[in-house]
Amino acid sequence: MDEKKELSKEEKREIAREKLLTADKLFKAGEYKKALETVEDALDVDPENFYALAYKDRILNVLESEQSVEQPVKEKAESKEDVKQKTQQEALRKLKEQQLKEAEERKKREEEARRIAEEELRRRAAELEMLRKAEEEQKRLKAIEEEKKKKEEELRKKREAEEQAKLLEAERARKRQLEEQERKRKEEEARKKAEELERKKREEAERRRREEEEMRRKAEEAKRKAEEELRKKLEEEKRKKQEEEYLKSEETKAISRVREAKIQEFLEQAGIFIKENKFKEAVIEIAKVLLIDPKNSDALKLEETFQQEQMKQIEEEFEVKKKIPRDMIIESYKRTLKEAWIDGTLSVEEVTQIEMRKRELDISEIEHKDLEREIQLDCYEQNLREFWKDGAITPEEQDWLDILREELRITPEEHLEIERKVRKEVT
Repeated sequence: MDEKKELSKEEKREIAREKLLTADKLFKAGEYKKALETVEDALDVDPENFYALAYKDRILNVLESEQSVEQPVKEKAESKEDVKQKTQQEALRKLKEQQLKEAEERKKREEEARRIAEEELRRRAAELEMLRKAEEEQKRLKAIEEEKKKKEEELRKKREAEEQAKLLEAERARKRQLEEQERKRKEEEARKKAEELERKKREEAERRRREEEEMRRKAEEAKRKAEEELRKKLEEEKRKKQEEEYLKSEETKAISRVREAKIQEFLEQAGIFIKENKFKEAVIEIAKVLLIDPKNSDALKLEETFQQEQMKQIEEEFEVKKKIPRDMIIESYKRTLKEAWIDGTLSVEEVTQIEMRKRELDISEIEHKDLEREIQLDCYEQNLREFWKDGAITPEEQDWLDILREELRITPEEHLEIERKVRKEVT
């Protein structure tokens, strides 16, 4: 028994199976009792073996069938061994009762075994159902977890994308801000440069205005002084004449000598001035003589001589101009224009000089305009070439060129054409 208890459930089933195989062989050979004993041995090893219990019922049914067939024969052959037979029958009855009792017990055990088996099956089915549900729940939880992880991953990616978008937008905003700051800085620099250029232009215009005003003032002052000097001289002469007239009655001879001396002095000086071609000074000296003696023949003759000399000089100059080739006259006039325009806007003196030169060289207004435009372009090109000699133009030089371009009325197209020409030459 101790050994049976030590056997595992699987081992017991294996032993019972082998005994049932042996019992099956005995049953097929007709040895029912031995087969029954073998089945009993199998039940001793595994009392709850369903197959062993069923096989035992089968053997008992076969044994009962054999006894029911043999019973009539035994009744007819009742002999002197009846007592023995009765004893055997009683034993058989008891055996049968015992067997029935055992059969009932087996049936109960079988039912109990079936009940236990069914309960075990139900329990196992419940366990399997629980396991299935647990697996399904685990799968569901796993699916939920995976879905949760998926959503979290999507949310994380979405957040990362949003963060990336925010960073990108922030970077773009920063770039836009920097670009705006750079644009404002450049605008401010351009504004300051324009203001500085405008200031320089105003200063330059103011300087030129002051220079022109100063020149006009000096010219007016010189003119005023000359007129004042002439007026004083005339007044002095008049005063002397009045004095002479006042003293004439008493000092007629003396005054006459002095007057003659003065007239002679003025006439001599006028002659010197005429020889030196100083006609303006000569006119003043002759005027002095005529102021003293309006009918002085020498003064009138000298005045006539002066006029003849002046006309002769004009004719000579005209003849000289006629002999000079027109190209040389034009070149001479162009030099005058270039000297005046090389530094930009003309001063009053330069305008006067150009007008005088234009009359002297007999330059028409149409020729003047054409030559002046040619010289303006040439002056701008010369200034530009000078600035490009070192390969670059400084900001100060650029400012000066802007002013010069405005004063010389150089168009943007003319500037580009001249600059290309100059840069090609210097490179």
